[in-house]
Amino acid sequence: MNNVFIKDEKLLNEKIEQIKKEGKDNLHIISDFDNTLSKAYVNGEKAQSMIGQVRRLGYLGKEYQEKYDLLYNTYHPIEINSAVPFEEKYKAMEDWWSKHIKVLSDFGLSKQILDLVLKDSNHFVLRDKIREFFDILYTNDIPVLIFSAGAKYFVDGYLKKYNCVYSNISVIANEYDFDSNGKVIAYKNKIIHSLNKGELAIKEDLHYKNIKQRRNIVLLGDNLGDLEMSKGLEHNVKITICFYNDPKLEHLEEYKRQYDIVITNDSDMSYVNDLLKKIL
Repeated sequence: MNNVFIKDEKLLNEKIEQIKKEGKDNLHIISDFDNTLSKAYVNGEKAQSMIGQVRRLGYLGKEYQEKYDLLYNTYHPIEINSAVPFEEKYKAMEDWWSKHIKVLSDFGLSKQILDLVLKDSNHFVLRDKIREFFDILYTNDIPVLIFSAGAKYFVDGYLKKYNCVYSNISVIANEYDFDSNGKVIAYKNKIIHSLNKGELAIKEDLHYKNIKQRRNIVLLGDNLGDLEMSKGLEHNVKITICFYNDPKLEHLEEYKRQYDIVITNDSDMSYVNDLLKKIL
C-alpha cells in the first residue's frame, strides 16, 4: 500500500510478535474519534467537527457564531503555536472550553438540536470498514477506549448510528449536563480538551478494571498530541498508528518520525483491520 508509511518495519514486526506472544488478554486499544475513526473529508470538503455542524446549520443564530469566532481567533493561535509554553497553552485551552460551553448554554444548545445534527450525515461520516474494526475487537474481547475533546453525546450518537455499539467500548469525552427541558447547562465532568486527553482519571472509568493488567496497546490518532492518550497507563509494547489527513503532506516527515505507522489519503480502516487480524 503506497499510502502506508512504516517508520521501522523490523521494529514493528518485533512489536507484533511480542504482542502475539503475550496474548490478546494483554492487549487493548486507545483511539481518538474525530478525523481518526471518522473521515477528514466528505464529498471533497473538509469534514466539520460535531459542534461545527451546529454552527453550519445555524441553529444557535448569528450572534452565537460571532462569539464563537471571537473565542476561536483568540485561542486557536495559542493552541497551534509551538513557542507557547505548555502551562500557558494548557490554561488557555481550559479557558476556551469553559467559555465555549457557557456560550453554547446561553444560546440554547439542546438535545433537540443535537439530535437534528446527528440525523444529518452529509458532513460527518465514520471511515469505511469501521464496523469490521469494532467487530474484530468485540469478537476477541479487546477493550477499546475512545477519547474525544468533543461531546460524548455525539460520539455515542454516531456509534449508534453506524451500529457500532459494543460492550467492550468506553467513551471518555465531554458529557453534557441537561436541565429538565433538555437544554445544555454545563459539562458534567472535568473538561477534556486537546491537551489533556492522556492525563485524565482513566482509573475512574468503568473499563479500567478491564485494562489495568493489559500492558500492550494499539493507539490510533490523527495528530501528534494524540500520542499522549496513553500517558496515564503503564505499558510494555505500544504500536502507534496515525491517520495523516493533510493532503498537502506538509508535516508528513515529522509524523513519520513520531508514529510507528502513518496512513495517508484519508483511507478506510483496511490496514488497521489487517494488522489486528495479524496480531489476533
